[in-house]
Amino acid sequence: MALVILAKPVRNVRPATLAPVGYLDGLRASGALAESRFALVGYGMNEQFQLTGDRRIADAEFQTLLDAYLVTSANANMGNGGVCFNDSGGPTFHESDGTEYLVATHIFGFGDCGEGTNGDYRVDTESARAFIQSVLAAYP
Repeated sequence: MALVILAKPVRNVRPATLAPVGYLDGLRASGALAESRFALVGYGMNEQFQLTGDRRIADAEFQTLLDAYLVTSANANMGNGGVCFNDSGGPTFHESDGTEYLVATHIFGFGDCGEGTNGDYRVDTESARAFIQSVLAAYP
């Protein structure tokens, strides 16, 4: 995981809402995670392996949850999309009760672009949150 510290403030942009610590674990415990869908955002290559710089959003269903990772399906035959080359670091969102939460960031995809599985590093864990807080504390 990495954070980018900008030299100047950005105006007229609403920052993402980080999911609370344990958010995905809570969804799993309630049984809601199995039916969950996620929005994966990236600026990397498209299906033709061209880097256009366009923002692309894929819709993917839950596959598995690990201690540090969220894995989603990129199986197009099941109506899912996925990440591609250069999408790493992009956000994964989950919507709940009208709030869109940033739950993870892209780190890998298995298979060709938009096929196979997507792997994302969770930001709702104690360790991820501790890292984020330590970096933010260094840049008041």
